[in-house]
Amino acid sequence: MISDLESYRLYHFHDTSDTAAVKARRMSRTTVVLRPQADNLAAFLYWMQQKKLDHFANVQDTVRQIAPFFEEFRLEPSKLKRKQNPFGMEGEG
Repeated sequence: MISDLESYRLYHFHDTSDTAAVKARRMSRTTVVLRPQADNLAAFLYWMQQKKLDHFANVQDTVRQIAPFFEEFRLEPSKLKRKQNPFGMEGEG
């Protein structure tokens, strides 16, 4: 059990300023691992919605526990970038 707990990563997105990485609009090359600054959060959640639906549902349920008004994430690739590789979906696993 200790090794399981040690394998967990803690993310705390305390930077909510206008320049925070989590708010940046950009293509992400990494979608299967959430980066520490969450600059690929939208791409990661979109990948999870497409490939790991059970995990995605768990994330939404967890958000509802702290924000009961939350309904769902509405995620889709940017229409401006659709001709390119949306969200850099590499390593789709």
